[in-house]
Amino acid sequence: MAKTSKIHYEEILIQDFIKFFEEDSNYDLEIKVGEEPNVKIFRGHSQIFIARSSYFKSAFTREWVKKNNGIINFEKPNISPEIFEIIIRYIYTGIVQFENSRTDLLFELLIAFDELNFDYLVNDLQKYLLKKGDICEQVLQYHLVKEWKPIVIVVFPYDAVEHDELDISPNEVIEITQKFDDGWAIGLNRNTGIEGAFPMICTAIPETVNRVNSRIIFEYLPSCKRE
Repeated sequence: MAKTSKIHYEEILIQDFIKFFEEDSNYDLEIKVGEEPNVKIFRGHSQIFIARSSYFKSAFTREWVKKNNGIINFEKPNISPEIFEIIIRYIYTGIVQFENSRTDLLFELLIAFDELNFDYLVNDLQKYLLKKGDICEQVLQYHLVKEWKPIVIVVFPYDAVEHDELDISPNEVIEITQKFDDGWAIGLNRNTGIEGAFPMICTAIPETVNRVNSRIIFEYLPSCKRE
């Protein structure tokens, strides 16, 4: 049986989609992102969004989706224009670049990927962050830049970390963090069972604790081990 010869033109396809996106024509979707004064409206093609994201597929196929003259109007105030620019280019091209990006941008991107159900991007970005360097320092820098209020900082004593992973569940972290009205949390010393404040910052998560997938938090904890 003769072998079938296949010629691949992925690069041409990507360039065609980039042109399709940048020409801003024949769109049927407007997405307003960000909060005042940092707001931007992106135009796109709903079928491409539906094909690329289960989140948008669910959002755009519901009966209550807003339409104006055949144009879907959608809002994502919790995602900044800078982050959504990266996301929409990924949707159209399949390309996203983590290298040489600011720490605060990478963390915002991680949360946005998780919310929009880009699980494979969440996994890849987590791996990149873990390889990038001191994740504890990066998280602290992100907190100082973003000044989330209330912010939840989960800290653990270095002597409680004896192996590559902490023996603590996501539910325990949530239970600990919810005990504090001011938005700050302390760690649980697994050796003594005594709760106390410790100097090692391991991760930072936004005010809605349950909104962020726990795997994002716990992927970081092993890297916070003090030598």
